[in-house]
Amino acid sequence: MSLSPRDLSPRELEVFTMTIQGYTRGQIASITNLSAETVKTYRKRALVKLKAVCLEHAILRAHQADVINLDSISDIFCPPTGD
Repeated sequence: MSLSPRDLSPRELEVFTMTIQGYTRGQIASITNLSAETVKTYRKRALVKLKAVCLEHAILRAHQADVINLDSISDIFCPPTGD
């Protein structure tokens, strides 16, 4: 796969990583001071750049290309709680 971490912008990577950690679009928007629509746009751009058809496919492609390291992402697929 000819994809490198540099193919995603820092913001796309941030939003993508938060998405796979289970944060909702609203939570990401609040944390990053972006609008929910902008978060949606960054998510879409990441999937397009990863040539993925869905989030699961994007995670697999990003991991295979060393764009993300699943071992270093804590609480993956477990949305943050208020604890």
